[in-house]
Amino acid sequence: MDLCDNLIKLRLMLASYSEGYDIDEAHKSTPLNTRIKILYALKDKDMTPNEFIEEICIAKSNLANLLKSLIADGVVIGYKNMDNSRNVNYRLTQKGLDELNNYKREMYSKIRLKYNGDDVELARRLHDVIYLLKGGHND
Repeated sequence: MDLCDNLIKLRLMLASYSEGYDIDEAHKSTPLNTRIKILYALKDKDMTPNEFIEEICIAKSNLANLLKSLIADGVVIGYKNMDNSRNVNYRLTQKGLDELNNYKREMYSKIRLKYNGDDVELARRLHDVIYLLKGGHND
């Protein structure tokens, strides 16, 4: 049960580092919880709706509404798949990448306020935890 307790503590701690960051666009403030998950998922590759559903565990209806909002905000674009015109893929725009990087800088600042150790060591240890939780498989 110590494992479960520590996972819960980790989840709560990570949430505290990533909460409270909002964007202000057209006088609306949008929490970046699932928004950031989508931007992060798109940082290295284009994705289909089914890939989002599997990777970030989001309901199809919620995903559709969020993707419409992300497209309207100009942080994601949708385009038809060349191999199958019925499928739509999504790609991160430069504006989306900038937003993701701003979020990461803000998160890093919050971590630095509480942690003054070696960044490389902390990153290595977090990587090891992620690796173990994935069953010993890297992305």
